[in-house]
Amino acid sequence: MTFEVSRLMEIERECERLVKRYCHIVDLAGGDGLAELFAEGGVLEINGVMVGRDALRARPAAPGSMQMRHFCTNILIDVVDESSARGVTYLVAYVEPAGTEEAGLPAFVGEYHDEFVLTPDGWRFASRRTHATFRRS
Repeated sequence: MTFEVSRLMEIERECERLVKRYCHIVDLAGGDGLAELFAEGGVLEINGVMVGRDALRARPAAPGSMQMRHFCTNILIDVVDESSARGVTYLVAYVEPAGTEEAGLPAFVGEYHDEFVLTPDGWRFASRRTHATFRRS
């Protein structure tokens, strides 16, 4: 399918913003609002599989004593058509449980493999699957 460059860039930007919004919500809001980033039947695969917004809303939030930051880079979005896209994002996650002195070491290095879909509310994740490259034990 052929796109005008401006429309292609707009779709890529909206999907990239969704990737960044996910990290912000998980890191700073404890997961509140996470479900709204997904399509109605959206799938999140991270430490198990959750399907649908109700399952995402029921996901336990990270303990309040845990500090977490996701750093995403090399975001590559491929537009499939006017209502779907897919992407890969490199991820480094830092997690520091309260009372530890392990700051500065990433807990997880990997990739997000995403499928995006255009909904009446804008672009949302149809699926987000996490693949570990390195994990601190």
